[in-house]
Amino acid sequence: SQNFIDVGDGIITNNRRIVTKNMWFNGTELSEKARRALQHERVTIVAHNTGYIHTLFADATIERSAYASFRDKLQNFLTASINFEILANFIRQNSKYQKCFQIMHGCCGKPRYIEAEKVYSYEHNSAFKVSDSTRSNLLHEIDEDEFYPEPIKDRLVLDEVEKFFRTTTVSIDAAATIDVLKQRLDRCSFDVENVMKELVEFCRIKPNLPSEIKNWLPSNPILIDTTSSREAIIDYLDSIRKTNILADLAFTAYRDMSRSPWKPFIKAAMERNPVCIQGTKDLSIPRIVALLSGMNNQSIYDGKRMAQPDEVWNYGRGDGLEKALCLMNILRTGRPDEPVSLKGDGKKMVVCHGKKEYAFTSEKDLELPVEEDFEFKT
Repeated sequence: SQNFIDVGDGIITNNRRIVTKNMWFNGTELSEKARRALQHERVTIVAHNTGYIHTLFADATIERSAYASFRDKLQNFLTASINFEILANFIRQNSKYQKCFQIMHGCCGKPRYIEAEKVYSYEHNSAFKVSDSTRSNLLHEIDEDEFYPEPIKDRLVLDEVEKFFRTTTVSIDAAATIDVLKQRLDRCSFDVENVMKELVEFCRIKPNLPSEIKNWLPSNPILIDTTSSREAIIDYLDSIRKTNILADLAFTAYRDMSRSPWKPFIKAAMERNPVCIQGTKDLSIPRIVALLSGMNNQSIYDGKRMAQPDEVWNYGRGDGLEKALCLMNILRTGRPDEPVSLKGDGKKMVVCHGKKEYAFTSEKDLELPVEEDFEFKT
């Protein structure tokens, strides 16, 4: 999931990175990874404190004006004007085009020339960039022996392209100005039509958002201020669960199993945790049980929150109930010859696999509901 924060030009975040609009278009590996989802995938759901809109559902509860504002501001965030810095960033990301260019550097009163790909490679260990005013500093860091005294054949001089942008405005929405730039880059050894197509796509991503052809329903917005404590916010969300589906589902996403249904958590635990299965594929069952039992018997989450099996495996620790579910996931997938089930009284959790039983001690004090079926057969 990603979050769009309406601050300035906007910020996009996920659980690994924060990306500003300038970062989104800087052509680095980090920004390329950040762009992938919005560039290539459908946005399934947009959630807001006023409600949600989902690709598959006919009803939408998000306030229409809020969704329209989000749509327009996100599109603005994902769109950049074509200027020299953006072109240089595009070339950084699409390294195959770097061999079309050379860079000129004045040294001892004489021009010197160097392949663009060499200069871009020096960026990795430098604070300076090809694409901005620090390019001269970057060139000063390169040994003079790397430069040629004459222009390199069949390569455009990037500095001359920069001069072009000082006197020419290129609009992403004006085909005539795009054609002018196309003519300027036509000496490139690549198909210039394809280069321009990719450049425009780099400068404007069109997100595949949920359709606005929906049955728009009124909803009670979630009202959280910036001064409430974590505990107060949780209590507030708990108080509106019966009238607000987002607040209700938040506890399932939060994995507070004292206030959430078990089935979604168990389904995820048994179907979406491949790491622990892969990590134990060559181990015997007694060895797997020994490894889990030997782990620190403390969950990565406090209170009644639950970790998924791969989190137990990756962090090398977990509550007894979490370890039991991790073992169930491994046995069910890798040893499917016999049914696997779970029973327990809140303190002692027992995994039953055929005639064998494996017990773990839990501090979560969560009682498994009688009506839930915890037996898994293939």
